[in-house]
Amino acid sequence: MERLRAKQALRESEYRWRAVFENAQIGIVITSPANHYRLTYCNPFFCQFIGYTAAELASLTAHDLTFAEDWPEEAALIEQCQQGRRNTYRIVKRYRHKNGQIVWGNLTLSCVRTAKGDPQLLIALIEDITPQRQLQLALEREHNRYEQLVNNCPVIILTLNRDKTLLTSNWVGLKTLAAAQVVPGMPFSALLHPQESVTRVEALIDRVLAGETINDEEILLRCRTDAPCDMLSHLFPLLDGEEAIVGCVVVCTDISDRKRALAELNEREALYRSVFESVADGLVIYDTENLQIVEVNDAICDIYGYSRSECLELRAEDFLHPDYRDQFQEFLDTIRHQHTWHSVSKHRCRDGQIIDVDIFARRLRYKGKDQVLCVIRDITQIKRFEETQVAIAKELSRREALFRNLIHDLDVGVMLISADLRVQVINPRGCELLGVNAQEMMGQKPTEMAWDALNDAGKPMPPAAFPLMIAIAQKRRVQGVMGILNQQTQQRLWLQVTADPEVTATGSIEQVILTFSDISDRKRYESYLQDQATRQRDLNYLIQGIREAANLDQVFAQAVQQGCRILRVDRAVVVKYEQEQRYWIPLVESFNTTPLVPSVGLTIPDTHNPIAPTLHQGKMAEIPPLHELPPHDEINRSIARVLGGGWLIAPIRISQGTWGAFSCQRLHNSTGWTAEEKQLILSLTDQLAITIQQTTLYDSLQLANAELSRLATIDGLTQIANRRYFDQYLQQQWQLAQREGTPISLILCDVDFFKNFNDHWRHQAGDDCLVAIAQVLTQAARRPGDLAARYGGEEFALILPNTDLVGSICVTERIRRLLHSLKIPHPASSVSDRVTLSIGIASLQPQVGQPVNNFLSLADQQLYLAKQGGRDRYCYA
Repeated sequence: MERLRAKQALRESEYRWRAVFENAQIGIVITSPANHYRLTYCNPFFCQFIGYTAAELASLTAHDLTFAEDWPEEAALIEQCQQGRRNTYRIVKRYRHKNGQIVWGNLTLSCVRTAKGDPQLLIALIEDITPQRQLQLALEREHNRYEQLVNNCPVIILTLNRDKTLLTSNWVGLKTLAAAQVVPGMPFSALLHPQESVTRVEALIDRVLAGETINDEEILLRCRTDAPCDMLSHLFPLLDGEEAIVGCVVVCTDISDRKRALAELNEREALYRSVFESVADGLVIYDTENLQIVEVNDAICDIYGYSRSECLELRAEDFLHPDYRDQFQEFLDTIRHQHTWHSVSKHRCRDGQIIDVDIFARRLRYKGKDQVLCVIRDITQIKRFEETQVAIAKELSRREALFRNLIHDLDVGVMLISADLRVQVINPRGCELLGVNAQEMMGQKPTEMAWDALNDAGKPMPPAAFPLMIAIAQKRRVQGVMGILNQQTQQRLWLQVTADPEVTATGSIEQVILTFSDISDRKRYESYLQDQATRQRDLNYLIQGIREAANLDQVFAQAVQQGCRILRVDRAVVVKYEQEQRYWIPLVESFNTTPLVPSVGLTIPDTHNPIAPTLHQGKMAEIPPLHELPPHDEINRSIARVLGGGWLIAPIRISQGTWGAFSCQRLHNSTGWTAEEKQLILSLTDQLAITIQQTTLYDSLQLANAELSRLATIDGLTQIANRRYFDQYLQQQWQLAQREGTPISLILCDVDFFKNFNDHWRHQAGDDCLVAIAQVLTQAARRPGDLAARYGGEEFALILPNTDLVGSICVTERIRRLLHSLKIPHPASSVSDRVTLSIGIASLQPQVGQPVNNFLSLADQQLYLAKQGGRDRYCYA
């Protein structure tokens, strides 16, 4: 009897679970190692999902149906199950449908093992998520396209956190703002110009964080030039998926140049939220008699957000949307009389979210009681799919219209270029800049048109170097400067070009957004500024060279040579004005072209010269070419016949008088002389005047200083070194001998009985005698380093560097011979009838630290001994 009941229970159980297998709204596949993992048991849902019949699937394996790139991951998981390292896994994978299409499935696989632990069965549950994946990919493509639109928008778009730090910035913001690195997390106040009130701006942001939207508010930002950029700003709250304020969006339009409102472009900034979630089907066992939930699986908890215990405490109607309460009674009435019930309903989750669910109910026997098994599948995404498709189509249509209207009104050229480099869209401003017709441009390849393109340095740019081609090759945004010829006017335009490729998930180029703006005026101004800066720098170098020149000849040579180059003239001349003769004489000239007829050697009259009064007043004068000179100006007409061209002459004035002029000549000067050129010439002539005056003063000062120096070191009577210079020179030579370890000698001489000589012959004869003795010493000191000096009264000294005692005695003997040969009579002398000398000689090699006074005292002692010994002799030590 028990056996019969067991068989009956087994049949009922098999019946119930087969009903679940056949009617489940997810794919169920059962395979085993015994049949080589062929798909032996597949329920109808899986057959419909994959497009094969059950019989066809019975001869196939999972490897046959799996997308090739997804199989390695699953094969590794299956191997782990076979090895006993895992019993279940869950992955999202791609299947190959019988018709060749790819379908997506959410696979959950469980391994049933034998008592020994070997794999017996593999049970797979497959959920069809193909619609959700297709919709997700479509949204990602739309999101990427929108991000490109935002980054190419010529306005700054910033998002801030609640703590007023930077969250995101579009490409224009990164390019425009002054901070070296605009990075997330930096305070927004760091982007404000110092003239802007941080308190005021933060108050505006606080208002936005409180829910207010602020339009047309001017804010000063600091741009890369550190100049204030006046931004017309729109501030509005940044919302998350739950409509909660999480920050602030700041849209800034630069109105510094035009100070007028631009159309607000709030549509460029939108936050795409995730609308689809991956959900799994849930199972609920419900007691229709007691109206209680008996059991739920984990998927139900994931769907509704309740824990298992919370789900068991709730009533079934607690999940229902109020509009579907009547459906619950219908469910009870039907399931009590029929085996199955199927319907679509709306349920409410724990967080209040309303979801669409597909419910399939079937009566079953559970724990000895009649219960109902409910298979609940979240079809919210599927339900909304059609609605979303319609909404997306409308949104795409709206955005396309908005995009076309936007680029139509932009002040920059915009082109959309396909992956094969053909133009799809071009706005009116782009046609104007390029000089083309929009209809003719459609389908053309811009790289094959004759642009005569130049790069930023002015060199030819091949098509391969176009920003468009570089962006496609490197698959990144590229910005550059191009010079092109307008196709209609053939005039050169300089464009700032940005190429932004749209790269798909597979790495291919879908299209390129090309924006370009006219920067010709800026380019010309930059060239002008660079030229002016170069001229000014060269002029400064020239002025510095003039200041450092050794003499006026070098000054004038540099002035005319460098003046020719800096001013780009054919000839530069420095002219001297001779006031007494009243004519002008060219002194120095330089040519910048093929040598011209020289002007040096000409004499230009000042009298009756029409430009002379202007120059004498300190003003610049111009001489036009010969054919423009008046007939009565014979002086300048005769000069023009010889030298030709037009002249600009700037006077060089010193002390309110005219010293001369600096003249520049151009053979062809149709545009005349610019104010900048005149200013450069004036700066040069001012420096020449200063240099000439300083040089004149310096020469006079040098002569005076030389005379003063001579007078300060020379004895006025004997014209040899005086005592002051003797002391300085002796100290220098003494230190030199100490440093180099060489000998030095000193000779002190005293005229014997010189007072008696003066009394006898009178003072004039005494002076002549002293001069003669000085000449004797000078002749005896033959080497350049030897120095003869008047030591005092009738005393003389002779310094002999690098001379030992023997050498100094030789010099002393020479002095005595030369003096004796003069035969100067001295009747009042007690030792001779001629003038004689008493001489003291000191010679030594000084040691470091030894004072020079000891040396001087030693020579003086020897002189004293010579006098004591009877005079007319020398003593040495």
